[in-house]
Amino acid sequence: RRGHSDPASVFQALRSVFARASAELFAELGIHPLREEIRTTREQMVRSWFSTGLRGVMEGFFTSARSRLARSQAKTDEIAGMVSAMYRKFSTEHGMMLAAPMKFSLARYANEVVRVEGVYHDRFGLVTIFSNDQLVLTQKFFESIASRVRETFEAANRDVEAWLKAVMAPLEGQIREHQSQLRRRIESIKHIQDTSETLEERLDETSSRVAEIAELLRRPPPISGNRA
Repeated sequence: RRGHSDPASVFQALRSVFARASAELFAELGIHPLREEIRTTREQMVRSWFSTGLRGVMEGFFTSARSRLARSQAKTDEIAGMVSAMYRKFSTEHGMMLAAPMKFSLARYANEVVRVEGVYHDRFGLVTIFSNDQLVLTQKFFESIASRVRETFEAANRDVEAWLKAVMAPLEGQIREHQSQLRRRIESIKHIQDTSETLEERLDETSSRVAEIAELLRRPPPISGNRA
């Protein structure tokens, strides 16, 4: 349509922006950054003998985990808004029937981290550590809660990956169908052109034959000799 951009080109631009936003999302929500956070926390705990120091380190771990989830939620909201805007653009400019993409909530994963943090506070929030045995016990407890937080992030990653695929799938399907229709139209036009060229060739051939016949008709008949 005149004045409207090519949908395939716009879609490729969207895919580029979408991929960049997805990478930024997993920079916050990804398992590798969380594992680094757990490793750093573990090292800090070894250097922190006093209970106040340990509590600060462990609380810092939970604060970081909650902050990662909050930033991840903001990024998923941004992605959903971006895709919604593109859906509206394709619907308006190219007549594609696209329902608004569903949003994704990380609330249940954030609630699980808060629950695990509550377990930590209930069991070790007020414990004063004076011996190596108590330190080892606290470190083992941290490993168990860190494992639970990691499992929560892994579940969030799986669900986010599925959501990212789901929000793009309808548009990808519409673009493929649009391109398929364009190919069929091009093939149809080519067929019409080929047929027209063949018809023109036949008309030219017929015209030539008609001209030859007309020329023969214009010629006087041959004069035969006198008979004996």
